[in-house]
Amino acid sequence: REVERQERKRKEEEKKKKEKEEQEKMKKRREIERQERKRKEEEKKKKEEERQKENLLRRMREAALLKKIEEQHSPEILASYKKRKICFGMPVDLVKNILGPAYDKKEQVTKDFVKLSYKYGKGTNSRGNTTYKIRVDYEDGLVSGWRDL
Repeated sequence: REVERQERKRKEEEKKKKEKEEQEKMKKRREIERQERKRKEEEKKKKEEERQKENLLRRMREAALLKKIEEQHSPEILASYKKRKICFGMPVDLVKNILGPAYDKKEQVTKDFVKLSYKYGKGTNSRGNTTYKIRVDYEDGLVSGWRDL
């Protein structure tokens, strides 16, 4: 009988020990999960702050550019730029800001002027050939005409 009692006591102690170990494991797991959540929240917060900084910088650059355009160019060019449309007399760099990078550049040089022709809006058609949305012609660095393609 004494042996049985000791055996039961030993089993109960083992059971308590296992339960305690399980509780410790659960505690550690919860702590790890909490730390992971905290880390993710901090990352999310940091990304949001970076995005806000980028937006602020972009708005500041845009405001500085608008001020520069206002000082250097006519009101028509400023109004066109704000509408994201090209107009006659607009410089190449403003058109690049509106339409993106230029492709398929052609140049014609004479004694009196330099004529440039750039294509914008690169894409491919169903046959895989390169197509463009618009061709803009420049004379001495200013828009002299354009054609939708």
